[in-house]
Amino acid sequence: MPSKYPRGSEWGRWDLHVHTPASVLYNQFKGWDTYINALESADANICAIGITDYASIEGYKKIYIKKNKNNRLQNFHLIIPNIEFRISPFTKEGAAINIHLLVDVSDSNHIDNIEDALSRFTFTFNEQKYPCNQIGLTNLGKVYKQDSLITDEVAYKEGICQFKPSFDSFKDWFKNEAWLKKNSIIAVSNSSNDGASGLSHDDGYKAVRLEIYRFSHIVLSSNPNDRIYFLGQGVDTEEELERKINGRKPCVHGSDAHKEEKLFKPDIDRYCWIKANPTFEGLRQILYEPETRVHIGKTIPD
Repeated sequence: MPSKYPRGSEWGRWDLHVHTPASVLYNQFKGWDTYINALESADANICAIGITDYASIEGYKKIYIKKNKNNRLQNFHLIIPNIEFRISPFTKEGAAINIHLLVDVSDSNHIDNIEDALSRFTFTFNEQKYPCNQIGLTNLGKVYKQDSLITDEVAYKEGICQFKPSFDSFKDWFKNEAWLKKNSIIAVSNSSNDGASGLSHDDGYKAVRLEIYRFSHIVLSSNPNDRIYFLGQGVDTEEELERKINGRKPCVHGSDAHKEEKLFKPDIDRYCWIKANPTFEGLRQILYEPETRVHIGKTIPD
């Protein structure tokens, strides 16, 4: 079958932060049928999307079946899971830091491998460890609420709200998951509300903030000043970034859609354009060429 992208690396729109009706927090979607139809009506320039859910891949699994078994969503060349976690410490706004795992799907067993890894990621509450899967999160919600009449659906949502392990726990878990470490990319929000930059309020957290940057591969931000800084063109040079956070980082942005009307419509038309084949290996290329392969704006660069 001839390639849809015969010229190799070309500029295309990527939206790696798209929630689904399975996202139990802030969900304003009308339902799966409306959602799938909205995805299929997307701008033709969008070649790759990241299906995002909190601490799970429940939404991605439904999308996977739609695309690979029901022949839907053929307008996207690449669909990958984006697992969103909330971790401590908390920012000056009192929010947990948003950190994401973007996972390669080229392994035919990637769904089983992801869920196997998630089952070993735990959060301890009242001296009991709860795994990051549906049963574990539901049980966490039930124990936290202490309500014998709570439904599993409500308990699962509460469990996701309470599942906020520390950065050190997240880092240790990730480093010990060989498959996940080999097949995923870590992205951290740089929002002052629920991102790493929100840790600048106290000198005691500056080292933690740098450790989070150092551990992450991608920074989630559409702020032009963030792009300048993480390319080593701001107050810190490339050499300083190498010393502080393990080198330059690409800035990537998504719509963070929680309703159909918001899909692929980031604020201020700050679309994310990536110059690469729409594959996970293409995405990896932005880690090595963060300046020339990523652009955030309404149109592609000249």
